[in-house]
Amino acid sequence: MSKVDMKGWTPEQIKAYQEAEAALAAEESAIAEARARQAREAASPEALAEKLREQAAAAREARARAERDAEDDAAYRKACKEHGGEQRVARTRTVDGSVIQRAMTRQEHEEFSDRISGLESEADVLKVARAATLDTVVHPPRPRMLQILERYPRLWVHLYAARDELITGVQEAARGKG
Repeated sequence: MSKVDMKGWTPEQIKAYQEAEAALAAEESAIAEARARQAREAASPEALAEKLREQAAAAREARARAERDAEDDAAYRKACKEHGGEQRVARTRTVDGSVIQRAMTRQEHEEFSDRISGLESEADVLKVARAATLDTVVHPPRPRMLQILERYPRLWVHLYAARDELITGVQEAARGKG
């Protein structure tokens, strides 16, 4: 830092400047000490072991995700074979893996429609809709599916949409030019 020309300064101004200069030097020293302490702590055997544990946990998670993805892919291929191909099967990818649904049969859809048409309570309609939607899920198994829905309750919206797309059979809705 270059020397400041203090000619013409009052003693109070000089004192204020020197105090500010000392405060800055103290803070810069404290920063240097904190960085050195952080570097020592990061290089400690405990910190190095913790870093390796974190890396192992991340690797375990990546392995589990890869295994889950392979299982999901196999379940999707199986569902397509069993339920009439890709047009009759929906796959919703979530952070916890894929949810694979089959299309409702005509009879299932008619029974579902009949059941909800006689209901007045929105809660009752929701209960029937959830049960009918869960019946279309072929992967993951029901207990795992319920865990996922407990964790992500808004996933229902996507499952309903997938169920409805499979029921309609529409590949792409026509849009007017406007």
